[in-house]
Amino acid sequence: MMSVSVRLATLEDAEALLAIYAPYVTDTAVTFDYEVPT
Repeated sequence: MMSVSVRLATLEDAEALLAIYAPYVTDTAVTFDYEVPT
């Protein structure tokens, strides 16, 4: 079985998190954002 660990996000995670979040901003009505954050 695979173990899972949870940690706080760091500045090094910002680019990957933005890549995950951006399509939800541009292609869905799931967020309240109109533009992808920078």
